[in-house]
Amino acid sequence: GIASPYNSSGIDSGHTRVYQYANGTWNQLGGDIEGETVNDNSGTSISMNGNGTIIAIGADSNDGNGRDSGHTRVYQYNNGAWSQLGSDIDGEARDDNSGISVSISDDGTKVAIGANENDGNGGNSGHTRIYQYISGAWIQLGNDIDGETATNYSGIAVSMNNDGTRVAIGAYLNSGNGSYSGHTRVFKYSEGSWNQLGSDIDGEAAYHYAGIAVSMSDNGSKIAIGNNVGSVNVYEFIAPPKINSVSLTSNNTNITVTTDSNVYNTNGASGDLEATDFIFSISGGDAALSSSTPTSIFKTSQTKWILGIGLSGASSGEEILTVSPVANSIFNAAGMEMETSQSNNTSSLNIVIPGFDAVQLAVNNSTVTITASEILYTSSESSGPLETTDFVYSLSGGSATLSSTTPNSISTNGLITTLGIPLSGIPDGSEILKVNPASSSAIYNGTSTALSENIMSQGIQLYPDTIIVNSLTTSGTINTGSLIIDNLVFNEKTIGHSDDTDLITLENGSLIVAGDIYVSSDARLKSNITALEPTLMNLLQIEAKKYTMLADKEQKEKIGLLAQDVQKVFPEIVNTRKDGMLAVNYQALIPVLINALKEQNENYKELESQLSMLEKTCK
Repeated sequence: GIASPYNSSGIDSGHTRVYQYANGTWNQLGGDIEGETVNDNSGTSISMNGNGTIIAIGADSNDGNGRDSGHTRVYQYNNGAWSQLGSDIDGEARDDNSGISVSISDDGTKVAIGANENDGNGGNSGHTRIYQYISGAWIQLGNDIDGETATNYSGIAVSMNNDGTRVAIGAYLNSGNGSYSGHTRVFKYSEGSWNQLGSDIDGEAAYHYAGIAVSMSDNGSKIAIGNNVGSVNVYEFIAPPKINSVSLTSNNTNITVTTDSNVYNTNGASGDLEATDFIFSISGGDAALSSSTPTSIFKTSQTKWILGIGLSGASSGEEILTVSPVANSIFNAAGMEMETSQSNNTSSLNIVIPGFDAVQLAVNNSTVTITASEILYTSSESSGPLETTDFVYSLSGGSATLSSTTPNSISTNGLITTLGIPLSGIPDGSEILKVNPASSSAIYNGTSTALSENIMSQGIQLYPDTIIVNSLTTSGTINTGSLIIDNLVFNEKTIGHSDDTDLITLENGSLIVAGDIYVSSDARLKSNITALEPTLMNLLQIEAKKYTMLADKEQKEKIGLLAQDVQKVFPEIVNTRKDGMLAVNYQALIPVLINALKEQNENYKELESQLSMLEKTCK
């Protein structure tokens, strides 16, 4: 469009013409768009939408709401003519010069209008208003955007991004960096109001009048600012890093924080985050934090950080966990600090139902040992030690029976409770024993939640009175506490994982094999072969532990995994033994580790690529 604000259809009424380029020639599209009346100066500013079918025209000297209040009209091209869309958008008051600058969105439904002599924040502070076309009328969107102070002439130039959610506003007489250095501010529309995005962009020196002209990119991330000293400066908005999402593990032990960009613990694009760079808070429910600082931190990439959570008490599912950055702790590659106030940084804790983590039967069937998920009590007020009458047995199958369904003894040490079994008769190994709370009001956790009276639904199999070994072949030495062999044949089976039969069980001690162990792994023996899904994130949830075995009189320290931890993420490699104990197939962890190493290698490659790009950018 071409404006002529001093065109004299009426003296200085102004007009606008729109031309279309076709076949090497510019041809006028529709008729002249005339100003409303004399001295309107229609066409002082114009702005077209993306496809050129809608045009906004400012007439800053129109008197529709008082002398020189100014107005803006929007026209749409249809059937060979330009027709006004909605009514006039008048300036707020006399001498506002509304329409001195206009900018329309890509779809033509939003328009920003500058009124550089409005007095909303002092004489000639200037302001900008944004309007949206709704149901045939132009409705103001959000609040007035006033100039910083008097005589700023804010709104002398405006420019919107494509979707009309950001606007750049020039105030060429602002003195933020010296007299009349000028400045530009960018605002973003969010939740019904216009909020400044980033800081003021001041002119470089006094009398530069920066902001006399502005132009914003389609996505609102770049802005060009003109001044009166013959230069144009282009700025790019680099947003501070933010938390995109958080993901909590089912057992509430870890939370993964995903950021929108690579983050570091210095403003020089270096240094991995530390646990002290984050802080937890919790509200609602029963569980509490044992520490507001994460108990651990692990990086899977510069945008993904796994934080350990220290909780005390059982979760009811009503707790809201919030993870926030600590001030001056987390930065993106550009050195922008992550703000302490974030969205997308909360998660409801998962309900952790109190129960038995493990039930172990003594090999002589005299006792059963229960490992609870938390400290248990006999009273609904979370007090009092457990009693034998809090439990009930049931026994099915086989030849042995119970002389009583109530345990004949009890001892408790922390999470572990050992119950005596009043067994009658000789077991043949086919009996199934179950132990449960005696009722739905017999046993409680620390938050007064009662345990279900049917916690143990499957039961454990009693050991037979006599264990029969069909054959045992050794070619080595049997020493006290260990069995050293070159080859073992048990029930005519060699040790391996290709059969579900338990070939040998060691309650304690070591099995040392001189030579190699081979496991059948021929592809011809297998079916339904598929690629293993990603395993790294699950693997990171497993913690290696140091421990001693309850049955080990010498209490030698061992290193390994807890089957319950493994079962939560890799249930396929955990087996329940006949006595109810869980066993881990350590051999199956090898392909899991191989897969995780490959994933980690890809993460390193991605990081190297990003570092390479960053180095090129910095050169």
